[in-house]
Amino acid sequence: QEIDRDRLSVATKNTLGSTLTVFQLPEYALEELLQDKKPTADVITQNPIAMDEDEVVSDPLRDMEMLAFEGIKDRINSLDWDEMQNLVAGVLRSMGYKTQVSPAGADRGKDIIASPDGFGFENPRIIVEVKHRREQMGSQQIRSFIGGRHKDDRGLYVSTGGFTKD
Repeated sequence: QEIDRDRLSVATKNTLGSTLTVFQLPEYALEELLQDKKPTADVITQNPIAMDEDEVVSDPLRDMEMLAFEGIKDRINSLDWDEMQNLVAGVLRSMGYKTQVSPAGADRGKDIIASPDGFGFENPRIIVEVKHRREQMGSQQIRSFIGGRHKDDRGLYVSTGGFTKD
């Protein structure tokens, strides 16, 4: 049975991600996997990962990198749609672009407009569509996004759910 990793508690994700738990899972992690239940706050606080003194981590930097990656992924997945939109706009600003974020409501495929000058006169003018959901985006959504662009615009389609192969 395949279980979506995003449905697991942080404690269980950390346990499964640790190279030290390849042979035995703690009872709470096993129970959560078998029941496929949503994590609760008490599972996270009651079951921190404890290491015995004789356990040796084979590659602590790799484990830290993996935990950081998963922590960032979890944090991004927990954002609301408007927070995700603002995060993408912030990344573009950190790259030197000025951004205009569309207000809530129908934006007609323009969640963010980014350009060097902030007015959209200088190239590249980047039109951004942000889809913050679990479902993958298909070719129809991408075609619709591309179809509404001006020939000089650059498009950026951000999907936290990924994309289908078609």
